[in-house]
Amino acid sequence: MTLNIVNPLRLSWNVQAAFKSSDRYGVDLNYIDLLKLIASISMIIDHVGAYFFPEYPVFRLLGRLAAPIFFFVAGLNVSSRFNVFMLVSGTLLTVLTYQVDGYLLFNILLNLLLIRYAFNHRWMQLINPKRPEVFFLICILGNAIVMNFLEYGLLGWLIAWCGYWIKKGEIKDGWLLWLSLCIFFVFNILAFSASGTTLNVWGCVIEVVTLHQLMLRYQSTWKCPCPRWVLIFARNTLWVYVIHLSGIKIFYYYEYILN
Repeated sequence: MTLNIVNPLRLSWNVQAAFKSSDRYGVDLNYIDLLKLIASISMIIDHVGAYFFPEYPVFRLLGRLAAPIFFFVAGLNVSSRFNVFMLVSGTLLTVLTYQVDGYLLFNILLNLLLIRYAFNHRWMQLINPKRPEVFFLICILGNAIVMNFLEYGLLGWLIAWCGYWIKKGEIKDGWLLWLSLCIFFVFNILAFSASGTTLNVWGCVIEVVTLHQLMLRYQSTWKCPCPRWVLIFARNTLWVYVIHLSGIKIFYYYEYILN
């Protein structure tokens, strides 16, 4: 009988194949790549600050850029294709958060997954930018119900909704995006421990202005040459998010909680 030894280089999931798939949108950095790159850097700063430098609010402040960008990109990239990896990763991170941090909060990946599919249905035509008040009211009131168990609640849906219609060319003047970002950041100012500091308030104002300009200037044709590693990093933000956050939480649990 022949003994088959599994070659680790031929496993179904291999890093080289994953990196090669990064070229499917071209070899230049596009505008969505740029947004995801900014969000990923901000996200890592945020999580490092939250777990290892909580006494320095500047880490959390810089990290506030990440979530709005991810919601905006989710609105740009609505899809009917079921993403099993997002579902499994979001569920596992929810469990890990409960174990490490001691509270139950469904991970942002599950929130983004809902947006991907919800925005792909015909009912989106009923909440177009000509009549935004109904959707805004639903999100604001609904957020009061779900905010305690769904990460970022439904306020991120406002930003995703703007991304959806900006891509279709229906939002050009930007006042709805201003309103969405302001609502989202007011919630953040009230929700985080550094809410009373002048640094946090003015920092959020600057971030709202920056994000508004970044998002409103979205161009599907924009491209920029970049190093290969930058492209790989920007187009694998889901892996970056899952790997770095899991690693930080597990390290923090064994190093600071168990010890």
